[in-house]
Amino acid sequence: KFEKLLRNPNPLDSGMEHMQYTVSNRALNGNAVWWLNRASQNDEPDEIWSIPYSMVQPVPDRRMFISHWVYFAENGAETRLEAWEVVHFKNYNPRSRYWGISPIESLAVTLRGDAAMRMTNTRNYAEYGGAPQSILTFKDYIADPSWSDIKEETKRAAKRNEMMMLRGAGDGVSWMQRALSNRDMDYIQGLRQNMTDVFNRIAPGLLAMLDPSSTEANALAARATYAEKTLYPMEESIAQKITSDILPAYGRNLIGMFDDPRMVDRKMKLDEQAAYERNHTLEEVR
Repeated sequence: KFEKLLRNPNPLDSGMEHMQYTVSNRALNGNAVWWLNRASQNDEPDEIWSIPYSMVQPVPDRRMFISHWVYFAENGAETRLEAWEVVHFKNYNPRSRYWGISPIESLAVTLRGDAAMRMTNTRNYAEYGGAPQSILTFKDYIADPSWSDIKEETKRAAKRNEMMMLRGAGDGVSWMQRALSNRDMDYIQGLRQNMTDVFNRIAPGLLAMLDPSSTEANALAARATYAEKTLYPMEESIAQKITSDILPAYGRNLIGMFDDPRMVDRKMKLDEQAAYERNHTLEEVR
């Protein structure tokens, strides 16, 4: 019965949308929250709703448990939610017993640098036509009216990615580059390293599996890593939480689980079964 509810958890979300919202929130934000529409802790839920983690807050009691939750509606109203109405999936957080931590926090420096690199590159091409940053030095002091004209002409030339030509400059003007080019700065390599750091932190194995230069053997190994290090822990964590917080309402000793995504060497498994058959009876094998 609970499986049917997961396929159609509420009037607005399909089962796939609901689980995608849950998994994405837990993976990116460190927290995913369900609200169960049920009358009491012992009743089966009629609906399951995913709530943005930023709109709820746990309220601890004096025994290191959760007394209740507070839901902050978009209109500013606050609603009390009982602890049995909420299912909270969270990542490990060394600073809080009640709230998960986002893996993005450990990537803050990497992501900040990546964003700055992309903004600089975008501004360079959008405003200056990709021209290298440079400095014009003038031997003689130039009056303000002429100085304003030169600056405007410099900007126009940069947007057209053209070399600015100055008349009557003689030996009094020189040119120098004031910044390394993207190639000299290993710009592309830096972006690739940032991407590698992010993927390896959030979804180990996924980047290697999708790499265009990956061979079939490398892709299969990366797929196995992704299934074992990313998918399986996520599924197991969600399944155990469902087992402890929801399934007791459906009956005793029920265990929730998803299909195991980990890859199995079928040839090795058959070889092990054949070896087992040589030393056991038919009933023992069955």
